Amino acid sequence: MATRKLRMALLALTTLVLLVSTTGAAIAQNSVTVGHFGVPTPWKAAVEDGAFAEATGWDIDWRQFDSGSSVISALASGDVQLTALGSSPTAAAIGANVDLRIVYLDKVFDTAEAMVVHEDSGIVAPQDLRGKTIAAPYASTTHFHLLVALEQFNIPRAEVDIINMSPNQIAAAWERGDIDGAFVWNPVLSELLDSGRLLISSGQLANWGKPTFDAFVVDPEFAEANPEFMRDFISVVADYAARYTDNRAAWTADSAEVQLIAQNTGADAEDVPPVLNGIEFPSLERQASPLWLGGGVAEGLRATAEFLEAQGEIDSVADDYSRYVDASWVESLVNDQ
Repeated sequence: MATRKLRMALLALTTLVLLVSTTGAAIAQNSVTVGHFGVPTPWKAAVEDGAFAEATGWDIDWRQFDSGSSVISALASGDVQLTALGSSPTAAAIGANVDLRIVYLDKVFDTAEAMVVHEDSGIVAPQDLRGKTIAAPYASTTHFHLLVALEQFNIPRAEVDIINMSPNQIAAAWERGDIDGAFVWNPVLSELLDSGRLLISSGQLANWGKPTFDAFVVDPEFAEANPEFMRDFISVVADYAARYTDNRAAWTADSAEVQLIAQNTGADAEDVPPVLNGIEFPSLERQASPLWLGGGVAEGLRATAEFLEAQGEIDSVADDYSRYVDASWVESLVNDQ
């Protein structure tokens, strides 16, 4: 039933894309809506301290989403022009004919996304997931990794009750005892770990050949019409990522940067440093290399799409995923260093 609903949603989204494509090209402007999730990241400090507004001179409407599928719909309809989006929903969006370009690798997940189970759920090892109720936001990186975990441990997905919930719904269902576990990201992940137990992390699954990441994706017409904004925006994201990775120890709970991140995301400042420590923020040079934007991202999207197709989550795999990757902004910043 869940798969049928997802197929119907993707069909509806495809229809929406075809309708929106007739509305005309994006034009140069000085305001933009940028989508994101509530995950603590270094650039969230830049939102609060005004660095984005200062660098770009634009009025930025920051819109938070709680699932990849809702972001896909907003991007397809034109409600957002630029957004953070996970690798799995990006593959799903491409399968639904959403025209997008990946322009920057925001983060690579390790322990910041994970499956947590109730202590009294009877789940000690992954094999114990049979017959249990596990929640995840559909069309998200955690949903993808939940399916990967079941495949890895030879558990038929029909033997696990997988239910679609947003992170906030997961937190409420966890408190009520409605679910045995969940595969989710921070800050809800940290809440669940207060009374639950880590079963498996995205980092472990990545080491087994199925990495997930969040990237900034953009409407290509918007990017073409506003090149200066794109470059300035990506420059700020990269700058704050470098500030963190170059001096991790200084980003403590009482540091100005972490306080700003907590203010932006609503997370407890004490929880922010360990969350950041569970994420890799690739440098501009590393992003421009064949490992990521220079080839690895396209290969990863194809592998993700092939897996989702085999699971019945999407109907087809694109012929070429490299056309959805635009490394020019990152390469330009690397050349200017």
